[in-house]
Amino acid sequence: VEALMICPDSIRIVWTHFGTGTQMETISNMAEQLPRNVFADLRGEVPNAKVLEHYEKEPVDLLLNVSSSEGVPVSIMEGFSFGVPCVATDVGATREIVGQDNGYLLGPNPNSEEILDAILKLRPGSEFVSKLKSGAMKSWEKKFNRSWKCIWTS
Repeated sequence: VEALMICPDSIRIVWTHFGTGTQMETISNMAEQLPRNVFADLRGEVPNAKVLEHYEKEPVDLLLNVSSSEGVPVSIMEGFSFGVPCVATDVGATREIVGQDNGYLLGPNPNSEEILDAILKLRPGSEFVSKLKSGAMKSWEKKFNRSWKCIWTS
């Protein structure tokens, strides 16, 4: 939220937030203070199917994950499955899936300016971002898409 608070007036951002946690009340209160050009849609905890439906029906330009600890983030895998590049903190196993071909890896404790800078680098419309979107989908297909077909024989 602090990064979005310093977003330039000339940039319009729609931030959709899924999930809750110990800081959700603070995040919600801070989101009320965002500038007019930043709209926060705090959905809270929703079934996973609703998150996937959102990706399917709504344009999503970027997945932002600034967790301070992670395993292998399934949320990033899901975003990649829809061709959504990711900005994420270099914690846990995140670096195993986020790289320069599909997103942007921040240090483990980025400040607001670093987060905003990464968000702005991945603004839609550039050839660079188109490559990241393609790279996100390719990453998912190569590393995480495990569609199985069963062929029955008699």
